[in-house]
Amino acid sequence: MKNLKELSIQSLELARQAGAKTLPYFRSVNLKVTEKGQDSPLTAADLESNQVIVDGLAKMDSSIPIISEENAQIPYAQRKDWKLFWIVDPLDGTKEFIAGIPEFTVNIALIENGIPILGIVTAPALDLEYWATRSDGCYKNGERVYSRKQLDNRVALESRFHSKDIAPEMKSKYHIGSMDKVGSSLKFAKIAEGSADIYIRHNPIMEWDVAAGDALFRYSARDGVRKSPLIYNQETLKILSLVIGDDI
Repeated sequence: MKNLKELSIQSLELARQAGAKTLPYFRSVNLKVTEKGQDSPLTAADLESNQVIVDGLAKMDSSIPIISEENAQIPYAQRKDWKLFWIVDPLDGTKEFIAGIPEFTVNIALIENGIPILGIVTAPALDLEYWATRSDGCYKNGERVYSRKQLDNRVALESRFHSKDIAPEMKSKYHIGSMDKVGSSLKFAKIAEGSADIYIRHNPIMEWDVAAGDALFRYSARDGVRKSPLIYNQETLKILSLVIGDDI
């Protein structure tokens, strides 16, 4: 395997190329939407972005397998012993994309022994690029960023289209002062850059939705690594709920 810095540079370039494929469809009156499953819309932008990333990663190193949202039906028996693999969401926040909200992202993560060691999150409609590696920390548009460990009056994030009301006792438990709705993996990015503190989700979410953002969070600490509860390559690839930022 190439070193993480080299892989991050190459995978960031792939994310840029994939993001460029999505933009002609964004806010297009001709955008066609199909359903690939319950409450899971699909557009040509998803598919074109996926093709760029999957083909590009295979050219970078064909020995590293790939899990993508658009080709996720790999049996657990086949992948359960994978020690190193890519996990990709070619267009995270498809509902935002369809609604004309620019909070959609391209997500690429490299997983080693169940832990993300590299994460790329780009928001092409907002000209935002985040990347992080285990060895180099977390960056936003080329500048090092750090998360914060705020004890009181914390800013909590929830999904724009997939949120449930946070109970008062939950707000008290996590010392939440305000709530904000944000789309896609930008929730992780906001925590990683220090503009929010905690992300709470009570609805199921898939591993490819969070792996790249989780890498941003983990490697955004000023010292050491932020603690995340997430482990990847589970049998169903489904995460039932999560709280990110509860390691203060």
